[in-house]
Amino acid sequence: MPAVTRHRRIVGALLMAVALTGMTACSMIANFDGLVSDASDAASSDASTSDASDGMVSADGALDTGTNVDSGDSGRLPDGGCLSPLAGPACDYRPVFGLNLPATDGWAAASDVPYDVNNAATVRAFTRVAYRLVLDTGEVWVEMDAFTKDATTLGIPFDTVYDMDLTNVLVRSTDPNQPTLATPVVGHVQIWANCYEANGSSGNFDGTDVCDSQMPHCYGTMQLNAAGKSTLSFHHFAGQGAGDVTDVGIGPSKDPKHPDWTFAANSPSMMKKRLEVYVK
Repeated sequence: MPAVTRHRRIVGALLMAVALTGMTACSMIANFDGLVSDASDAASSDASTSDASDGMVSADGALDTGTNVDSGDSGRLPDGGCLSPLAGPACDYRPVFGLNLPATDGWAAASDVPYDVNNAATVRAFTRVAYRLVLDTGEVWVEMDAFTKDATTLGIPFDTVYDMDLTNVLVRSTDPNQPTLATPVVGHVQIWANCYEANGSSGNFDGTDVCDSQMPHCYGTMQLNAAGKSTLSFHHFAGQGAGDVTDVGIGPSKDPKHPDWTFAANSPSMMKKRLEVYVK
């Protein structure tokens, strides 16, 4: 990949030039019953507080930490939903991080990230990890075998680099761009704050990107692949100044050169953008 690729990550005008519109649709039937707390509409990504009727986020914008809920409890409500703050198909996942994603930003350190949920310091041992991304009316839940024992490194990265295969990945989705995967598949995770380059001669940014160790805190990626395809993506959150337009997506992007949504610069087009991390 030409060296100019690196510069594209820090020149906002070029990023806007490749903004995407639309999503590729595919047929699917998804059932999110019991996946998250009852009536858990996502909070607005640009609001500091959420609607008081939101069953997952309290009126002050913070996810209920549910300290009175033990992991041994069933966590199931009579209507089939999960007792707050538990989540997952069996209501046995506990929240670690949660935040409304900004349309533009340039976080320079972990302390800049505006979490309204941060339980990482008190999380007990876990064997599974799940990420939930809500974009307007669609959402995706991706769970996998734990790829780390350190819950503090599961959120927005600044001093952490994860680039590894994942096992026993399951996907539940209500977004037409991403099918539900009810049978375990192999996946891949890439999480870092660095700039990165496309892997291979094709020049495609597809979830097999290459982290540039010489350019820290200049773009950033959080992406999960399942069965070889982009499933959950959030990029361009790291930088030295505010104003960077972030990239976000569920499923693969429509752009064949950027199926993982790198350079999409599409966040401003969405009202709801919420990312949550869970473990069990």
